[in-house]
Amino acid sequence: MKQGLTILTAISVLIFGLKSFGQSSWEVQQKITLDRYTSYQGTIENGRKFQLYLVPSSQACPKEQGPSRRIRVEGWYRIDNGLKTPLIGFSSDEICNNSLTLFVPQKRSEAFVDEHCKPLNTKERFEQLPRERPGILVWNKANGQKQKIKLQQVHPFSWNTQAQIAIHANGLLLKTVDLSALSKNTFIEQVEIIGKKHINNKFHVLLKYAHRSKPGSYGRGMCANGIEEFIAHLVINQDCEVALFEQERLNSCLLQLDGNTVNYDPKHPELGIATNTRAH
Repeated sequence: MKQGLTILTAISVLIFGLKSFGQSSWEVQQKITLDRYTSYQGTIENGRKFQLYLVPSSQACPKEQGPSRRIRVEGWYRIDNGLKTPLIGFSSDEICNNSLTLFVPQKRSEAFVDEHCKPLNTKERFEQLPRERPGILVWNKANGQKQKIKLQQVHPFSWNTQAQIAIHANGLLLKTVDLSALSKNTFIEQVEIIGKKHINNKFHVLLKYAHRSKPGSYGRGMCANGIEEFIAHLVINQDCEVALFEQERLNSCLLQLDGNTVNYDPKHPELGIATNTRAH
């Protein structure tokens, strides 16, 4: 019976749009998908399958200086369909140097790292060969033996994100909005819903979103640790379509905002947002 009611409710959305949800319980959810990992698959010299998954830090190693700095990475490897073995190590962020060094901790729960991103208490090491031999990883085993692993990248690392806003009524998904596409911003890392209201067959959402000023700078240069923050007003009409999307920048390290103020009221999102420009 519940399934039948759900189907009828979905049909009412298609036919009557938001009109059929005047007194409904509304909910707005946000979802951010990150692609900030790299995965590989390959084959060891003995023919066994090898999987590698790595997630880099957003910061360089504390004591590394100069044009080429080590970036801390963490992840795991797996042989055939066995257990995942944790890894920790570093890679170089220099464009012309694709070096990678990974360590296996003595104990699964240990991953102590010094100021140069070199782990302590390790038992095995993986090293990528120089640039002239891309895709080859050398496995230095605890018993002193070495094996070569031929790798192929399955998922490339990307600083881009995908941010979505989902609108529900009485537990039913009415609309999923691609916030990244609407805002023309592919680096969104945080979303906060600060106001919502259903009025005159329209649903208004007031939200803030933010991201790092310079993704991929690894803490170097001007605005490397800066934050770009925005306010946005989203309107969904009675046909469950985006009727309006407007946005303004609240805070920035990259741009001079000249003291402009943005007015908005979380209790009345239907009023939208307005910018007061300071006279010069």
